[in-house]
Amino acid sequence: MDPTDESILNLLQQNGRRSNRVIARELGLPARQVGSRIQRMLAHQEMRILAVADMASAGFDFMLFIGIEVAGLPADEVADELAQIPEILSVMLTMGSCDIEVVAVADNHASLVRLVTQDLARVRGIRSLQLSLGLQTLKYATVMGPLIDRPQIPMRFPENGRVDNMDKAIIERLWIDARSTNQTIADELGVSESAVRVRINAMHDRNLIRITAMRNMRVEHGEMFASIGVEVAGRSVDDVARDLAALSNVGFVATVLGRYHILVMGLLGSAHELSELLMRQIERMPGVSKVHTSQVLNFVKYDYYWTTVIEEANA
Repeated sequence: MDPTDESILNLLQQNGRRSNRVIARELGLPARQVGSRIQRMLAHQEMRILAVADMASAGFDFMLFIGIEVAGLPADEVADELAQIPEILSVMLTMGSCDIEVVAVADNHASLVRLVTQDLARVRGIRSLQLSLGLQTLKYATVMGPLIDRPQIPMRFPENGRVDNMDKAIIERLWIDARSTNQTIADELGVSESAVRVRINAMHDRNLIRITAMRNMRVEHGEMFASIGVEVAGRSVDDVARDLAALSNVGFVATVLGRYHILVMGLLGSAHELSELLMRQIERMPGVSKVHTSQVLNFVKYDYYWTTVIEEANA
């Protein structure tokens, strides 16, 4: 990607439905060139334009981070089976204290219990689970992530969630094509274009959805993704978490109850950048007493349709 591609991508990350004509005007380029560049980036899997939905707004009240130790089966076989569970958003093969790291959600306490005691219990090859319950998400970047080649079926909305049927229908069509016009969606749903426009704007205003562009993170090309557990002493956990969220090469920060106090996920361009993040920034941060790092070897599943929408000023 050249600097012009980067500029186009940056504008799409701010608003994935920004038209080619508007982008062209902002960058001083012909609209046809903008369109061809976007199509090339999409065709080469450099990025994807997505509609992402906020989990909590939709009714998923629990987020669980699970470290899994495997025995008796290859870790990738266990990971493949875990990926079949709809409530599991991501499955990562890792090198560290655990063989697999999983992120899952549940819409209520009963669903959470069922996930742990029934769904995970049926997966062969799991020797032990280390669970952490998400308390507060301070950062959940969608500007970069692994665009898995395998078909990605979005997790469905909770049956008794907080989103009405019309909003669900609009979001599901945006999942198919995030740049679909309001008129196209309206024709499919049998409503007016203005009704679709008003609902999309309202969902954006209440932080239910964002339409953005995600740059592809390619682990196989040397880019690094690390899951970092942080223990805190002598300082407020929330204060440390806010400082961690301010780091530019950190894509996710949440306070948790379980293995450690804070979970951080870093997106790095190389092993050197990971080392710099850990030793120069995180380990030297006031209040950080211990850091646990797992390097992600491969993503088996990554449901990029779901996120935690953070106010733009803090994202």
